[in-house]
Amino acid sequence: MKTKILCISFVCCLVLQVNAQTTNTIVNDNATWSILSYWCCDGYISTEYYFFDGDTVFNGKTYKKLFRYNDEHHTKRYLSGLMREENQKTYFVPFWNGQSDGGETLLYDFSLEQGDTFEYAHSITGYLHIKQSDSVLINNELKKRLIIADGIWTRDTIIENIGSLQGLLQPPYYMLYNSRATELLCYTQNNELIYRNSKYTQCYYGTTTSVEIMESNNCNIFPNPVDNILNISCLNSTTMRIEIFDNAGRQVYNQAYNESVDVSSFSKGLYLLKLYDANGQVFEFKFIKK
Repeated sequence: MKTKILCISFVCCLVLQVNAQTTNTIVNDNATWSILSYWCCDGYISTEYYFFDGDTVFNGKTYKKLFRYNDEHHTKRYLSGLMREENQKTYFVPFWNGQSDGGETLLYDFSLEQGDTFEYAHSITGYLHIKQSDSVLINNELKKRLIIADGIWTRDTIIENIGSLQGLLQPPYYMLYNSRATELLCYTQNNELIYRNSKYTQCYYGTTTSVEIMESNNCNIFPNPVDNILNISCLNSTTMRIEIFDNAGRQVYNQAYNESVDVSSFSKGLYLLKLYDANGQVFEFKFIKK
């Protein structure tokens, strides 16, 4: 009899643990996100830190309070909004100047699978779809990953616990910022670095005019940010072609390899540059157009 009771108890605990893992997608205590922001109008770069601190009840539902710091030394914090989760969905209530900006919005939905679609008013087709649903190894743990597309264009990649790779509150199907581009730099849990964007050398950039991006595969791009001419230096002479995509995934440049690219006509913001070599390899860099 004792053995049966112990087995039943073990199964109950296992079920509870599985449920906790499948519903707890973003809202985790002791989690922080550092996000690079490039404000196109003001022309400067900054980093925002997001974290949870305390609970509250809003419209009869319990939420975690989401705060942010705008500086490296965390001198003053701001309430960004309220967040809760239910059935693998993450809901967010934005706050501005300490006041609610309206009702809650569905920020993430990790119950979606490959091939699923959802309506979005600003998409080309009227709908976005899950281009790919798989798992990715993050800090030796498998996390669910969803790649979201608008027609043939990839709009975002979101990962369980971490959220959008463009930033916690920046999935492009939720809110559009015409005046700035954002990108996730780092995600920590219990002061342990879980994820770091491999394109950057640090988790914080202050108000500055440059971002140090790591060299990759004997190639380098400069200056960054750039006003007019972006220089590309590669030790590998097999580089064949250059493609450049804007922050929404649209291709804005596609030419044979050249050591300089005129980006003076590009809109201000964050861009992805891809270099293709004769062996079929693809190397990626991020740069900012001032």
